[in-house]
Amino acid sequence: MKHAKKTLFLASFFLFAQAFAETNAPGWERFFSAYYESAYLNRAGTGAGLFVPRVGFLSPETGWEVYLVARTGIDSRTFLEQSDQIYNDNFLFMGAGIDQAKWVRGVRFSLQAGYSMDLNPKIKLGGADLRAGMMSYHEFEWIQNSLRTEIYSEAFYVRRYRNMLGSIHLRNFWPVIQTGADRYQGVEFGPVIQGVLSGDTAGFDYNRFFEGQFGARLLFHKPITLGIHALAVRGCRFEKSSPIGAYQDARAVITGMLAW
Repeated sequence: MKHAKKTLFLASFFLFAQAFAETNAPGWERFFSAYYESAYLNRAGTGAGLFVPRVGFLSPETGWEVYLVARTGIDSRTFLEQSDQIYNDNFLFMGAGIDQAKWVRGVRFSLQAGYSMDLNPKIKLGGADLRAGMMSYHEFEWIQNSLRTEIYSEAFYVRRYRNMLGSIHLRNFWPVIQTGADRYQGVEFGPVIQGVLSGDTAGFDYNRFFEGQFGARLLFHKPITLGIHALAVRGCRFEKSSPIGAYQDARAVITGMLAW
């Protein structure tokens, strides 16, 4: 019965995708975007990655986006470790979403519904899934084409985890090397200082932490927005019962965004 439900869902998904791709509603533009993130965490000895492609329609005037979405996350240790220990979630989510990006400047409200599948037999969280919440991004430039502050935050209820998760990232970046006519076309390189505060409603220590990060950032703007970070990290867990408490780490992080 479980396999029949998965088969029915996948068939419905691909039939909807085909019908959606052949539709061209007046006033709406087609779009495709793909976000990629990977990181190597020296303290845990694991590499983790996230990939999120979306395809759909957007209305530039109203800020609405309607799309099909896939979201997959994996890490190396959970697959390689012989014990039942889990270092990160390993999943594939497929579904449909609707976003609103113009109600509040710099804020995107998002609702995604679909089906979540486990990619590792150690994890038993698959089934109907829902992701609802918001994300925001604001940027302040203190020196023209140079020193700037970036603030990113998000808060989402994820049914897969039966949990509300939120975080805020504060980044200060000083590109001492720049190429191109402006920073949106060229390459930037320089020191970066970041602070990350994370929390959840379920009280898991690995979601409740604060980190200070310092390192270097290499940023390519075209043809694909690509960021490469080398970071030294100091952090602490908020939960008193956490066996980790304060910690140090060295990380290499790659992020990429492609959209047209």
